[in-house]
Amino acid sequence: MERLVEQDINVLDTSGNCFIEITDRLFIHITGNKKILSEKEKGMNFKISGIKVLFSILTLEDEQIPSIRNLASKSGSSNGTVKHVIDVLESNGYIFSSGKNKFIKDRERLLEDWVSLFNRSQRSALQIGRASWIISNKEWQKVSLPEGMIWGGDPGAYLMNGYMTPAEFCIYTELPVREIVKTKAMVPNKEGDIIFYQKFWEGKLSELGSAILFYADLINQNNSRCLEAARKIRDERLTYTK
Repeated sequence: MERLVEQDINVLDTSGNCFIEITDRLFIHITGNKKILSEKEKGMNFKISGIKVLFSILTLEDEQIPSIRNLASKSGSSNGTVKHVIDVLESNGYIFSSGKNKFIKDRERLLEDWVSLFNRSQRSALQIGRASWIISNKEWQKVSLPEGMIWGGDPGAYLMNGYMTPAEFCIYTELPVREIVKTKAMVPNKEGDIIFYQKFWEGKLSELGSAILFYADLINQNNSRCLEAARKIRDERLTYTK
């Protein structure tokens, strides 16, 4: 812009900064507007490492963002990935700085945008297999999953609030799908009804993290009963959205 101005060329950028002189009596000069980020710069192309950082931020119990090193450890991501995510969030108004610290500004928008991003761009990449029932799926509560596996979706939400009888089943796992045979209730089958997703968080999932995960799973199914169950989880467990 400065080079164009030096050549007496009127200029206007996409953020609204301008240097315009139409006559010697009409002069418009606007500076200081922040750059409008492209879709890439907005982080809408986050890989799973970025999704993990966002998820870790959403599961924080208070508004203050930990240091880059601590958040990297919490999310299992690199310092560089964490810094990039933080920069994108701050540029887009999800978080703000106060002195040397950063704080979450808009959890509700961050939650909804994370759910949309996760379901649209990363869920399919995390799917690692399927299984079929050997027993009736109505007996699912009798199944003791191997350590390293947890119920997601309908059954996870049911275990949280008992609101909706599960009709669809999914499991998050850090183990190979074949380990499910130990339950004597399921068998791996690429055409099966039970979907397995790779676990993408570090350590044990907190109650808040579980609520966020199940909320995303239910939203992804996009039918009236699941959307109502998702709303109930949001209203009862994700109280920061109010």
